[in-house]
Amino acid sequence: LKVLVAPSTPQYAETVTVYVVEQALSLLKKGFDYIVVDLPTVLEDYSMVALDTAEYILLVTQPDVLAIHNTRVALEILRQLYSPERIKVVLNRSDSQAQITPEKIEEVLGCTIVARIPSDGRLVVSSVNNGVPFVLSHPHAEISRTIVRLAYTIMGREAPLGELAQPTPQRRR
Repeated sequence: LKVLVAPSTPQYAETVTVYVVEQALSLLKKGFDYIVVDLPTVLEDYSMVALDTAEYILLVTQPDVLAIHNTRVALEILRQLYSPERIKVVLNRSDSQAQITPEKIEEVLGCTIVARIPSDGRLVVSSVNNGVPFVLSHPHAEISRTIVRLAYTIMGREAPLGELAQPTPQRRR
């Protein structure tokens, strides 16, 4: 796992041009089987370069009206530019107490949600603060197993049998 982070200050961000992104992605493709690019919600020229070269485009949403509206708008734009088979929707915070069900979200968006990522704010914040991915520090957490299953889905492979592929039994309170 290697990470190429964004520029540390806004003045350095101006140096990220379409050409730089094209060159970086070209170089990374030579050394890695999988490249994940986390893009901002605004489609800039450099974002389009990354999307153009992507095998899959994962659009992450959450179960609230504004996020779903923005996702629907983004899907409309992306479907005009790219093959719908390349575009996948992921639902973050899928187990939140929102009144909007995943099934209703699929109906509104007109597509199937490929992964439902559970909410685990405490673990995610701790992971960010400690600089260690939660899939490594807490591989048996439900959020970690869900992320791993999503990775296997994107790779077109079956998740391994065993603990990562099994859902956590719910404890009764």
